[in-house]
Formats: sequence, C-alpha cells, structure tokens
Amino acid sequence: MFQESLRQEVLADLGAEGETLQRLLEYCRNLFVLPDTAEPWTLPLENEAHVATWDAYRIEAGTDAFATLQRYIPQLNIPVREGISLSDHYAGVARRGEPFNADHFGGRLKLNAPEQLSLLIHEHQAGALPVLHTTNRNDFDLLNQALLHRSEPRIIPAAVNAQLVAGFINWHRLALHREAWAASPDVVDTEQNWLIERARVAKFEKWRFQDRFLILCSHPYSGLSASDLGLQKPESEWVARSDQLRMEHEFTHYMTKRIFGVMQLNVLDELIADWAGTTFVFGCFDAKLFIHMFGINPPGKATAFGRVHEYTSALRDFPDCLSILYRLTIMAADRLQILTQQYYEPQRRHHFLMALTQMSLELLARDDADELFNEALESVLSFVGD
Repeated sequence: MFQESLRQEVLADLGAEGETLQRLLEYCRNLFVLPDTAEPWTLPLENEAHVATWDAYRIEAGTDAFATLQRYIPQLNIPVREGISLSDHYAGVARRGEPFNADHFGGRLKLNAPEQLSLLIHEHQAGALPVLHTTNRNDFDLLNQALLHRSEPRIIPAAVNAQLVAGFINWHRLALHREAWAASPDVVDTEQNWLIERARVAKFEKWRFQDRFLILCSHPYSGLSASDLGLQKPESEWVARSDQLRMEHEFTHYMTKRIFGVMQLNVLDELIADWAGTTFVFGCFDAKLFIHMFGINPPGKATAFGRVHEYTSALRDFPDCLSILYRLTIMAADRLQILTQQYYEPQRRHHFLMALTQMSLELLARDDADELFNEALESVLSFVGD
C-alpha cells in the first residue's frame, strides 16, 4: 500500500487523474513477485528438458539446419498462406501431430536463403535455449509466421528482429516420450492407454512436449542504423553488437519468466531487458540511447514505427494515458542511468537486475529512487545469493 501511494504521487504530478490514473496504475503494476523459497537462487539456472533434444538437432543439422528442422518439426513444413490455419489438414499436423503431407498443402514451406539459417544453443545464466538465427529478414518473417502465427501471413514490425517462442508443441519429443513409456515393463502400449498417458502428460508434465526457443535476425537493433543513433561505429560492427544486445535482451525476458512466471508486453519489462542488453554490450546504460531505440521523442511522443507501440496496445485508445506514460518512461530511464552509474558492478549484475525487477516505472522516476532501489537490493540479496 505504501508503494501504491508513492506510485500515485508520481502519476498525479504528471497530470493523471480519474480513469487515466487508474488505467496507468494497472498498466504499470509490477508483477515480478519474489517467490517464497527456502533455498537461495543461484546461477546458472538448470536447462529445461527440451534443450537436449534441440542440441541433438543442432549436431545432426551441420550446415543444413532448415532441412533437419523440417524433419522433426512438422509445423515448419506448412506453407504460409492466408486462412491456412482454418483447414483440417493444418489442424491435423499442428494440433494432432499427424505427419506432414505436401500434397495436402500444395507443397511445403521454402525459405529464401536456407543456407543463411543456423541453429545454435546459446548458453546463459537463465539457462540455455535453442536459437534459430538468420541473416535474411524475409526468412525471419517466414519463421515467425510459421512457428508463432499458425502459418498465417502476419506483418512483423521492422523494429522487431527477435522473438521468444514459448509453449511450442514439439510432436517429436512427445513421440520420444511414448517410446520410453511403452518400453516400461508395466505398460501395455495400446492406443487407449496412450491417450490416457498423453492426457496425463498434457495436464501435469507439459515440459515433456512444450518447447521454448528464440528466433533472431541479424539486423540493426530496433531497425536503427549506427548513424541513426549517433554511434561512431561501422555499420557491420553495430549489427554484430545488435545481435549480442538482442540476445541478452531476450534471455532477460526468459529469466524473469522462469523466476517469476511472468513475461509481459510492457514498458517496464522492455526497460529492464534493454538495461541488461546495453550494459552487457556497452558496459553502461544510456537513457537517451534507450529512449531513441525504444521510439520515444522527448518531451513525450512516440515515433511512427518505434518499438514502443508493440508494448502499449492496451492503452492505444487512451491518448492521455500514452502521453503520460511516454514522459514517465523518459523519467524512469534517466533515473536508471544514474542508479547504474552509482550501484552497478558487472561482477554482480544479477543482483542489480533482480533489484530492478522489484521497482516500477513510477518508483524509478521518483527523486528518492536511490533509497527505494537500495531497499529493493536488500530484499533480493538473501534470495539471489552470490
């Protein structure tokens, strides 16, 4: 309740009142609640079960990742076509795990440059994840459409060049589980018994068939060139750093999902993830750089194609809310730069990161943000451990 009043003070000072105030309080509410655990949390987190199977795909793939993935991931064979997800053939492959038949779809999905697609396993403190990495932007769009948008030709914003896919049904892994289940001496492998086991797994052990992975495209971060951002770097170097920044950004989302069970399309989540990415790549956090990459122009307007639009759709019909939120974001970023300069130590970055998850945009924007941040830091020390 005390933090709620502090949040209201900041929003009221920015002109929020009535329904506008309530909408912003709800939008900016921090859902990162520290779990009640007896054991300190230590890094790196253990890899999720699906990573080992994807590593086997990687080893088998060699230099032809796409062909290997099409063998094991049937959804990746379905052509991208308007309305295709409404067909029974699509339901059979994607929702029932039936084998893909090209005749049912008039062919199979083709990439523009399959040789530019690689599959790697990226090690991280949040746990490793498979990464589908391409240097071809059109193929990045196709992979997103095929794996995230049910093979429908959805528009992927130009500023978005990485996508974390969660809850993806891997029928190959479910088939591997059936083989192991059927090999048990006390199991009678009939279709009826398998349906019972499959229902049990779907209810209690989704980790056996639901995968997480990252789709990433080599492209300037936020779709902005080095010159757009005023960076004195060759464009090739900026693209390479963009890949690093993008990877750290997405894995920070993954970390909050694993620890708190939360990963939102929200400005606070993006600020935290961009903080992690820029400190990882540049060793510091630059508020002006963040605001530019995010797509906000001071004193508080969004650029036409900025990333910020992807994370504020809940307030799209409330311009007064958006105007205040943009100014609040600038204030929070400015204060975060100061906090980083004062308290950030690279060797203890996970402590800073976890403390940051216990703040909110309003608390970061306050003049006494340093006191509140130190309280948050104290609260996470025993939880995070060294």
